[in-house]
Amino acid sequence: MTVEELADRRLELLVEELTTQLRFNRGVKHGTDYVGDVELWRKAARIAGRRLSIPVRTGVSRDGTEVWASEGP
Repeated sequence: MTVEELADRRLELLVEELTTQLRFNRGVKHGTDYVGDVELWRKAARIAGRRLSIPVRTGVSRDGTEVWASEGP
């Protein structure tokens, strides 16, 4: 497997996880230490929202310790 294929697989697994979480909770929050790559996590959350046909907003707490995704306007 190439590095690109591994990155795509990691993103897809994260999208699947977040799709499930957003389907049942309509909002998700995790510590950035749990997430690791904040930008990848936010990207995955937005993709998950598109798959669920709901707008999803993402963000990072002011102190940078938490990342969140929630159903948006």
